[in-house]
Amino acid sequence: MIRRTVLVLACGSWLAAIAAPASAFTSIEDCQPWIDQLRTGTDHVAITDDDGRQKLREHLKQAQGEVKQGNLRESIEKLKRFQGRAAELTAQGKVSDSDGAQLGNFSEGAWRCLEAVQSGGSARGAD
Repeated sequence: MIRRTVLVLACGSWLAAIAAPASAFTSIEDCQPWIDQLRTGTDHVAITDDDGRQKLREHLKQAQGEVKQGNLRESIEKLKRFQGRAAELTAQGKVSDSDGAQLGNFSEGAWRCLEAVQSGGSARGAD
């Protein structure tokens, strides 16, 4: 009986630890570091196509505007478009594989964070 209780407690703790990252994002402020990293990354990665960099910046600016208005779904879609555009530039050889992966990771982190806020957190701080 004691071993079973210890096993149940251990499994419960393990499940809670796994679920923590998904539920850790409860407000827009929690997502801001991802968005900041994405903005910094966009400005600093080597992109051989100035128009490509401008389009990435536009997607990011639009996404940030949607966040400020509290439109998380629209912001998520715009971040996914950013991620797709970064992947296109990488496939075309206009962004290195490592820089493309970095932009992809930061954009996915940002939109996943916003999804977590949308599904159970708070959009406070969006104003």
